[in-house]
Amino acid sequence: MPIAELDVDALARLLGAAARVALLDVRSESERIDGTFDGDISIPLDELAARVDELAESVSRDAHVIAYCAHGIRSRAAVAILQSAGFSRVESLRGGFAAWQSRRRDTL
Repeated sequence: MPIAELDVDALARLLGAAARVALLDVRSESERIDGTFDGDISIPLDELAARVDELAESVSRDAHVIAYCAHGIRSRAAVAILQSAGFSRVESLRGGFAAWQSRRRDTL
């Protein structure tokens, strides 16, 4: 199954419209010092496969889940893991949190 990606402008529109999305941060705990999204769920990529049922307890498998990491590489792997676990609406944030921060700087 192809890996769907969402760019930061599309994410900003979703968040601005108060769309129901679950933001999944797959960075390590030490990387989260760079910033996070309010209300995100943190499960590092190297723990995701083992904790997928934990995620399913808080987010239904048909919910819109947007995975993100620092630069959009690990989040693509997270999408593949979630798809194989039965999550049907999963996307990776293209460019990761770095792209989000860059967008925010550009719009200030």
